[in-house]
Amino acid sequence: MKRFGFEFEGKTWHLVKLDQDKKDDVCDFMTAGRFRTCDRIARKGYRKPAEVEQDRQVAFVKWGSKAFLSDLHDEENAKKFLRALLEEEMDDATLTRLVISQKDEDSDLRLALARMAEDADPKAQTPPPSVPTPTGGVAYSDLIPSS
Repeated sequence: MKRFGFEFEGKTWHLVKLDQDKKDDVCDFMTAGRFRTCDRIARKGYRKPAEVEQDRQVAFVKWGSKAFLSDLHDEENAKKFLRALLEEEMDDATLTRLVISQKDEDSDLRLALARMAEDADPKAQTPPPSVPTPTGGVAYSDLIPSS
């Protein structure tokens, strides 16, 4: 299994290769949080039943979407994201400090996340000039939460 090491608080930790199951787990966690919010708002009567149903339809979080990137700024979502990627077990207090530390663009964790993301989707070899190269998707720097 491929691993991506980084130093944090005097210990070496490892991120594991990102796979579809890990992506789904994180997105499901985020979507569940949105559903809880929809239900809470509905119980308070702030939204009509038809509006609540519409809210639930758009609550699904897709990997790499703007909603996903926005939701990564929430500490619990960021912790779930990192916990899904960590090979070793990490207690909640340390994980909270890790989430805070990763906001530093030069942190070892950020570099490991960048290596992991690059490995998950390496840049294609440069084609001959006459062949157009389609591009698309989300930039890996956008998958790494900041601020």
